[in-house]
Order: sequence, then C-alpha cells, then structure tokens
Amino acid sequence: GTTMASCHLFVIFTLFVSITSAAHGTDGMVADANRTKAIETVSLYARYLNDKNCRAWTNLFIPDGIKYDEPAPVRGRDQLLQFCNNVMSEIPSFTYSLVEIPLYTSSGGPRLITKWIIGGTQKNNQPISQLGIGSFILTPEFQIKECTGYNYVFPQ
Repeated sequence: GTTMASCHLFVIFTLFVSITSAAHGTDGMVADANRTKAIETVSLYARYLNDKNCRAWTNLFIPDGIKYDEPAPVRGRDQLLQFCNNVMSEIPSFTYSLVEIPLYTSSGGPRLITKWIIGGTQKNNQPISQLGIGSFILTPEFQIKECTGYNYVFPQ
C-alpha cells in the first residue's frame, strides 16, 4: 500500500517540478495550455459526479482506465460505471468539491494533484464528510489513465 509519507513526497516532488518548470520557462505557452486542459478534465470529473452523470464521468477515463479505491482497484469503463452508480446509490446526496487549485506537472505526461472534499448523506441518513487528495495521471489527450484518492487521516 501507499504510505502517507510517500504521498507527501510525491506532492512535494510535483510542486518542485511545477515551480522549476515555470521558473525556467519550459515551453511556457504549451505548458499553460496543457495545464488548462488538464484542469478542465478534473473539473469535469467533479461536475459529472455532482450531476450524478456516471456515464459522462466514466467517459473521462480511457477504456481500460483505473480508479484505485477501497477495497480494490476499479478497472475499465464497465467497472467504473458500476462503481459510480454504487456510490450514487449509497450516498444519494453525494457532492465532490475541489478545494484548492490543482498542482500540474508534465513530468512523464500530464499529471494533477488536487485537494478535495466529499460530502452528503448516506442511505442510512448518516452524514459523510471526507477530506483528501486526488492524484490523476492523464493521457496526452487529457483522458484519465489512472486516478487515486488518498483520504486524510487526522490524529486522534
């Protein structure tokens, strides 16, 4: 499994790459356009979840895209659609919000790190609120290849 320390290192590394690329003007206009397209993809990810549009959400992924989630990864559009429908069924008032501007890097292809919060009320009327980080690996066409969510765990 992924440890919180390795998540922090990845976020720090991603921030470093983003800052140093910007400071050195590496293909500035192309990088800005690509960053905008990548952020659009992640914004649509949130919008489609909030609209309960599981089909459109699923189509943001490549045909064999992966969402790493508990208890096991979800692979391919059929499983992604089932996963999304299950979430919407279990949390009818599900909401997904980006709470910070995503960090972008083009190291190894377009990648984004986002901070998000999910909320809503489950079918048993229990409220849900979870803060976390999302990691998105995109294709050059800005489809989602892999997506992983990391929940924040607060010390007791």
